[in-house]
Amino acid sequence: MLPRFLQVSAKVVAPGFDTIQSIQEVVVSKEVLEDARQLAQRLPLRTSDAIHVAFARAARRMLRGLFDGEVKFLAFATALLKAAQAVGFTIPD
Repeated sequence: MLPRFLQVSAKVVAPGFDTIQSIQEVVVSKEVLEDARQLAQRLPLRTSDAIHVAFARAARRMLRGLFDGEVKFLAFATALLKAAQAVGFTIPD
């Protein structure tokens, strides 16, 4: 059984401003799970990686209007980074 919420950690760094670190709760909704299912069908992702990208996309939508900067995707797995890049995330150097 999935939890009702998952926590997404965000670190906001903007030139001239203090670094802001935030942990947001993202609802485990049918929409997020459907997005993960579609991602897994479209991209070479394991189920857990598809859920990771789907939650990142949901968190990015939550940040719209609250944060004007770019949302970047962080991970160690190369396949996960490539998938995130394929759906529009910037990968830091």
